[in-house]
Amino acid sequence: MAVSLERLVSSPDFTKAMVEMARRLQRDCHSHPRLTRVVGSHRRWLLAQVIFLLQSQPESVGGKGGLTAGRFKQMVVEAGIASRNTALSFLQHLVFYRLLVVETAENVRPRRYVLAEKSLAAWKCWFLVTIDVLDAVDDGNRRKLFRERPELFTLTQVEMSRRCIEDKRWREPSERIGLFHWTEAGILVIRDLLSRISGLEPVDGWYDIGDADLPELAAALLMSRTHLQRLYRKAVDQGCLAPKPGLKGQFLLSEGFVQEYCQWQAIRFAHLDAAIDEAVAFTSKA
Repeated sequence: MAVSLERLVSSPDFTKAMVEMARRLQRDCHSHPRLTRVVGSHRRWLLAQVIFLLQSQPESVGGKGGLTAGRFKQMVVEAGIASRNTALSFLQHLVFYRLLVVETAENVRPRRYVLAEKSLAAWKCWFLVTIDVLDAVDDGNRRKLFRERPELFTLTQVEMSRRCIEDKRWREPSERIGLFHWTEAGILVIRDLLSRISGLEPVDGWYDIGDADLPELAAALLMSRTHLQRLYRKAVDQGCLAPKPGLKGQFLLSEGFVQEYCQWQAIRFAHLDAAIDEAVAFTSKA
């Protein structure tokens, strides 16, 4: 039985697990900065889900399937994720950095693409870190399940991608969350903020996250310093962050914003767990 959205939202273990996930992914970020940047904003995350969904469903009506530029642009536009030009630019970006490879011969049209091995390996790694969050909430054994039955990965990821793309609550985050998630590499910034509260208790509604070395963080995330400083200023204006009184360069992180963020993320995790249940049920019938 999948963990419900209501249980995730109300569970303090979920928030703790989200913080731990941020810490673990933050370490991975420094190992794969270019790959991590690919899904560093909400729009890019959604585009990546469409890519996985299409490449994993090679057969469609009429016998034509797989990931092609035409099918990708069509699905992205119909889902309201991005424009045709943005979709095509994203596809070309992945090909340029060899994160996506051409599956068919160059003279064959339409070309079909598949995720490069390094992209797929990273995706599977991130997937396991993600399901650890669910296990932390209900003391489950999902990681063990996926190690024993790796065929469940594709089925689960495809269904989770479909559910998230179709869910307006997930596609359109609140203004404060969108401040980060719609910004280039903003997901990586909020991940850094969450990773800083590990082991901390809020005082009067604020976590003391200490010194923020913005130049160093910008370099690690392949961002411009100006872009990161502007994002921090906006976050202060929105009440997500606050300068620590009397200490230049040190910040406080709003407990309310952390709760708001985790409640929104619970939507994705509820879809993920429902997708796991569906994948298990499907393979049991096969």
